[in-house]
Amino acid sequence: SFDIDREGAQASYNRMFVSYLRTFERLGLKAVPMRAESGPIGGDMAHEFLILADTGESEVFLDRSLAELTLGDRGADYWDAASMQALKDEWTSSYARTEDEHDQATYEAEVPEERRINARGIEVGHIFYFGTKYSEPLGATVVNAEGKSVPLEGGSYGIGVSRLVGGIIEASHDDKGIIWPESVAPFEVAVVNLKQ
Repeated sequence: SFDIDREGAQASYNRMFVSYLRTFERLGLKAVPMRAESGPIGGDMAHEFLILADTGESEVFLDRSLAELTLGDRGADYWDAASMQALKDEWTSSYARTEDEHDQATYEAEVPEERRINARGIEVGHIFYFGTKYSEPLGATVVNAEGKSVPLEGGSYGIGVSRLVGGIIEASHDDKGIIWPESVAPFEVAVVNLKQ
């Protein structure tokens, strides 16, 4: 995304944040957003979306209230910045961290013992706000409403499409095999001829 100022970039970031939650729910997945380091991409805001699965590559610590939170049928006005901020705040107000960001003392202070979840997660998406890190050195500017040339505020957003299939399988199976969520199942009914 490209925006003319930080306020606009924050609104774009929040729209994508909520869109990711909605997308993963529609795929039949429970994705938990966790604040993440932006690493070499840069910027001061990033979230990764992890689905809980025993085979996950990351250890995660979170409040059960977040694991139970859903968007469900709630309407979302993606162009109402306040509404998007409120939804993002709702999803980021509870403790949820990967092992790299985890602080046991904070975890114990913020989350009652009966609500603590220590599990494993598979990352299926990551979003970044990197501000003007790239636009300034590249001279990528626009003229704002006041006639001033300003560098673009940027963000990037990625869903690990190839990781989703494995993530769905790891999160939705039993001892007989895969239980495809209906939204991504290759078919709804299988007819098997038992008397050939």
